[in-house]
Amino acid sequence: MSMRKILVVEDEDPIRNNLARLLRIEKYDVVAAENGKVALAKVAEFKPDLIVSDMMMPELDGAGLITALRADPEMASIPFIFLTARADRSDFREGMRLGADDYVTKPFTRAEILEAIEARLKKADQVAAKYEAELTRTREELSYYMHHDAVTGLPNRLMLRELFEQAKASGKVGVLAFGVDRFAQLVAGRGGEFHDELLRAIASRLASTMPGVVPVHVLDDQFVLLSPGTGDEQTLIEMARELRDKMAVSLTLSGVTVLPTASIGIACWPSDGSDIDELAPLAQRALSVASQDGGNTERAISRIREQGLHERLMLESDLLRALERQEFELHYQPQVSLTTGKVVGAEALVRWRHPERGLVSPALFLPLAEESGAIVPMGRWVLEAACDAAREWARLGFAHVRVGVNISGRQFKPESFVPMIRSVLSASGLPPSQLDLEVTESVTMQDIDTCAAMLRELRELGLTTSLDDFGTGYSSLTYLKRLPFHTLKIDQSFVRNSHVHPHNAAIVEAISQMGRQLGLQLIAEGVEAIEELNLVRAAGCHEMQGYYFSKPLPFNDFIALLVSGRILV
Repeated sequence: MSMRKILVVEDEDPIRNNLARLLRIEKYDVVAAENGKVALAKVAEFKPDLIVSDMMMPELDGAGLITALRADPEMASIPFIFLTARADRSDFREGMRLGADDYVTKPFTRAEILEAIEARLKKADQVAAKYEAELTRTREELSYYMHHDAVTGLPNRLMLRELFEQAKASGKVGVLAFGVDRFAQLVAGRGGEFHDELLRAIASRLASTMPGVVPVHVLDDQFVLLSPGTGDEQTLIEMARELRDKMAVSLTLSGVTVLPTASIGIACWPSDGSDIDELAPLAQRALSVASQDGGNTERAISRIREQGLHERLMLESDLLRALERQEFELHYQPQVSLTTGKVVGAEALVRWRHPERGLVSPALFLPLAEESGAIVPMGRWVLEAACDAAREWARLGFAHVRVGVNISGRQFKPESFVPMIRSVLSASGLPPSQLDLEVTESVTMQDIDTCAAMLRELRELGLTTSLDDFGTGYSSLTYLKRLPFHTLKIDQSFVRNSHVHPHNAAIVEAISQMGRQLGLQLIAEGVEAIEELNLVRAAGCHEMQGYYFSKPLPFNDFIALLVSGRILV
């Protein structure tokens, strides 16, 4: 065990030197200071496990020292013992009022001071152990919530990568995206319990219909099925048809009979993609096509690619020229303090206004930009435009409003990213504290150690970083403490309808509790209803964004919002 560190603060040289010598004999690592001002400077560097301080000292006395320490979150929990004269009992009362843990009167014996120090260190260890046990319990609870769907009991999206990596040992893997047709209509007007009963019944059928196939619940009415050892597309199509036939059997739930049918999208590893981050969205894209074609059918992504290849190539060609044609624009979604109700930030969201197609959905062009590499120059443009916008907000008197910019994995490279950020900040003149970089879990998982180093470098620049869409990726909670993020953004898929679905509310509360224990700021995304607002407030989130307050706004409309002084009530 490493030596315990003690800071001795005493203006009388003989007492200070004798006490320091005594504690060193007892195998403590000791640093001494002659007054509170010197002690404050040494606390940050020395990081003591305990402080022993005189009450009456020049420049900064003991009361001033403990007041300063208790006001600093990083130093507030350091055990503090006052040294005070016997005749001055008022020192004792005042010290305890300010937050001292104990006091020892002068003159004191060796046994008295050592007993006080050992008792306070023991109590601090007990508090730390209790805190760590509570943090571990919270992590375990959150891990369960985030790896298992509370309604169906199936593994959820967070487990998908791990299950896929296990399935790869078979040499090939079929990935089937399964969606219930007309799910919203089936449950409309029948209450939350019927909704959950139907999902449980469907999940039960999926789990028992095809042995060896692993079902994962990824969205409300969607599942991803992994079929280890099956990489032949025609075999997967036949499996999908068999699965649809077995699912299309009527169910009677709470006295209501329904006939669920399904649409299925198919992708194969390794022929259609290299990993689950690529394959799952492809299978879901094929599922979307199957649904649009009338439902109760299946589609393979390879055939969709062949059919839509020409249109895709045309759109990709337009995308590569969109930047030089100045077709991109930014909209800003306000981020609002849940304490003051004021706008404190905005997430910059890129929009593509195509001269012939009009506004192109980000869900369509952003994946194309990632695949083609256009996301790198586009990302730099977004960063430059967002910094220029925030500088203008500051000029108008809103320097407290930061701007958040989403960062792509293709941008987040150790050799180029931080220099690019330095260059953009220098060119724009924006204070780094007004910029927040939002990074997704999938980006951090590429290389944890490199990511942590980059995040530390960004923090040293003075800007903040946020872990975006938390809970929808695949990262292990054990990595979170290693990544020096400032903010955790709770994904809208958990916030939305959290007042209707208790399992979503439980996830929001668990994430919030864990985030607070780790000292992170918390932003709830996708708040659309007063009930959701009340829930994220009660959970302890610090900020929110979502349509309940405002949709993303063009630049001039966002400035008008700031000028109006509108607040969240």
